[in-house]
Amino acid sequence: AGKSTLINALLGKNFVASSNYACTAKITSLLNFPTGENFIGGYPTDNGKIIETVVTANDLKLWNDDAKIKKIYLVGGLQNIECPLVIHDTPGTNNSISAEHAFITEKFFQNYSVDLIIFIINAQNNNTHDEAQMLKFLKATLADSEIIFVINKIDALDFERENIQDFIDGNRQYLINFGFESPEIFPISAEAALLFRMLTTQQNFTEHEKLRLKILYDYLLDENFQLPTNLNFALDTNADTIIFDNQSYNLSDLQKAIYKPGICDLEDFINKKFWRSF
Repeated sequence: AGKSTLINALLGKNFVASSNYACTAKITSLLNFPTGENFIGGYPTDNGKIIETVVTANDLKLWNDDAKIKKIYLVGGLQNIECPLVIHDTPGTNNSISAEHAFITEKFFQNYSVDLIIFIINAQNNNTHDEAQMLKFLKATLADSEIIFVINKIDALDFERENIQDFIDGNRQYLINFGFESPEIFPISAEAALLFRMLTTQQNFTEHEKLRLKILYDYLLDENFQLPTNLNFALDTNADTIIFDNQSYNLSDLQKAIYKPGICDLEDFINKKFWRSF
């Protein structure tokens, strides 16, 4: 459903391995701490020693694919979340290819206490059997834990034919039916937020990412695409322009585009929650 893409959007760079197939095979724990341009990464070995090194995105992919490595630790700074916290990226449970992914995630929740669970719903493929099973598990096992819900890939909706608010309300009722009273829901496009942030910092893009950037930028800046938000923001009307891939991007429009996918509302919620508890 885009868990790793969401973490990359929070990081502001393409770092954690993401793919259309279920690619997170183990628990990856990220400590939010500024480390400059580099990330520190590590994993425990069979003899209990932790291997630590400056880690690249390719290293992380190799570690994730290595069956001998059971857990990955990372240290790096989230872009707009300032409070101290650890994010645990768990394997997806909506994966019929590997039932072990669901087992790893359920075992993690049974063995560790967490302050907040972010349950990600795929706007393109929601209300599935596997999703329902995990919601039942969370409700039965972690009834006292705080759970919020992210509806990711909200850009997949055709706002000319589908009412976004009606879609959100439908998912709210779906969650209420599972026993989640007044569920906190954040509709977002993690992919859009990531690509827009990568553009502002002039990062490297693949050809596919360049194409998706153009599509999402035009789509989300349409005045008829509106997500509910609690944030007020002022645009810098004197902002400069970025020329990228033969297209001009005004930074004030780009700033607006970053707010529209909903990522900033989620970051604001997390900042307020964990600064209160720190």
